[in-house]
Amino acid sequence: AMSIFSFGLPLAGYSNADDDTDEQQSEIGEWCYDELHEMLTEFKEVHEDDIEFYWGCGDMDSFYSQSVLLSDGMFMIATFLSVYLMMIANTGSVFLASMGMMMVFLNFLPAI
Repeated sequence: AMSIFSFGLPLAGYSNADDDTDEQQSEIGEWCYDELHEMLTEFKEVHEDDIEFYWGCGDMDSFYSQSVLLSDGMFMIATFLSVYLMMIANTGSVFLASMGMMMVFLNFLPAI
């Protein structure tokens, strides 16, 4: 099932539908993400085996992507911090652990 939510323009505060269309779509997407995303995600999880469920609304994708990237970024920071602390605990030296983390970070450049 594919749900598409359509909203009429102009939104309140805009003079017509052509007045800063991208900003109006962004406001619609933000509202959809804030109001509908959690409810639709729960519905999808409940009916995961029954139907394929997708939804879209305005510029909601950018708000969803930003949310996922921020939460994944926090996991990445926690991972590096835990590795650094484990290196300090195992080596007993902040200097050696710092040099080890520097080697880890320097290995990302050739991988790019």
